Amino acid sequence: MIDTTTGAQIGTTLAVSGSPLDSMASVDGSRALVTTSLPNPTTNIPTTRVTMIDTSTGTQSKTIADLIGNRYSAQLLNGNATRVLITTTDGDWGTGNTRVSVLDTVTGTQTETVLVGDATGLMFNADGSRALITTRTYDRATGAFTTQLAAIDTATGAQTGSTMVLDYEATVVLSADRTRAVVITSAADQVTETSTQVSVFDLATGTQVGTSFTLAGGWSISLIGADYSTQLLNADGSRALITRKVIDPSTGAASTQVAVIDTVTGRQSGDTITLAGDEFGSALVSTDGSRALIVTNVYDGRTSVNTTRLTVIDTTTCTQVGSTTTMTGFLNGPVLFNADSRRAVVTTSTPSTQVVVIDTTTGTQVGAKLGYGGSGLVRLSADGTRLLVATGSQLAVINTATGTQAGSAVAGGGYPLFSPDGTRALIVTKYNPTRVNVLRIT
Repeated sequence: MIDTTTGAQIGTTLAVSGSPLDSMASVDGSRALVTTSLPNPTTNIPTTRVTMIDTSTGTQSKTIADLIGNRYSAQLLNGNATRVLITTTDGDWGTGNTRVSVLDTVTGTQTETVLVGDATGLMFNADGSRALITTRTYDRATGAFTTQLAAIDTATGAQTGSTMVLDYEATVVLSADRTRAVVITSAADQVTETSTQVSVFDLATGTQVGTSFTLAGGWSISLIGADYSTQLLNADGSRALITRKVIDPSTGAASTQVAVIDTVTGRQSGDTITLAGDEFGSALVSTDGSRALIVTNVYDGRTSVNTTRLTVIDTTTCTQVGSTTTMTGFLNGPVLFNADSRRAVVTTSTPSTQVVVIDTTTGTQVGAKLGYGGSGLVRLSADGTRLLVATGSQLAVINTATGTQAGSAVAGGGYPLFSPDGTRALIVTKYNPTRVNVLRIT
């Protein structure tokens, strides 16, 4: 232990049996939990040792527990590190078991739940009262995988509800409010081709919501958002968006299918929508997640031209809102939104720059499609009312409420930066020496 104020060591160096695994400190820094792995030559199954360290004295307070198996994960359950959840696995990835242990680090008491299979995932609900454990088994004779899901009450360490068992390997993603998990399993068959089973699991009750249903083809959780991460829809977690890429065998053309899952009933909401192009850069729309802007790209190999297509989806009914807007070129950066997300600003590069404003409530284009020479950078003001387009040769300001250019384009510059109130923009117009100009927006 090192005192970071003085740089001096606290206490003496400790020797804890086993190879190091995890070490984690309590929020107040007064206690540290260390896990190590010890071999067991009798069973050939390692032992995971859990040790608590007093950081004020640099001494070992106690060995809390020796757990059977390899440590899969270790999580502190509260700020002062008096409770911890540790998951271990024994056996091999085909026939082993997963042990979920909740430990009281003060009294040393332990509650253990044993689940079939090798651990593949650990997630928590919003308040940490439930842990969702995912395990997997493998049948060497048939080559078949099985996925199991179980909810653990982190206060008692006991399983809540019953284990949900699904054929095949699964992708599991929590809803936005972390109350339910959407589970996707895909099966490949030489006769019927690929099919996808969708299931919903309730973390509070530890039971499946409704019954599983099957969609033709291979589906996945869509890559949604500016960072293209896996996300679900709706703040209350009631809707989940999944997509599927389809290739026409005769033409090679790509299309994207979109479906919405009602996580309350565990059923599909509305019908499947098919959109031309390959999904890329889609974004959630509106604070409640009632709209999604699906961005697809169509590539014409004959002309080497990309076309970006913008379609707004109602995530409650899985229906298209308004009409699809098309733009020449490939998506140039993430979709930008104004403060209330009722306006989406999309830019493409051909390499000239095109700009379109979409009304996310009606799903229609606002104003005309605007074009500027050269590939450019765009910056949105903090309130989302103005968009600055900088193409190097020229600068233009777009009013996102009307989708029209405000004033005339002016001589260009680089590295545009808005003032906090959006009334001024700073641009670089000359280099060596650097010259900086201020552009008045309003």
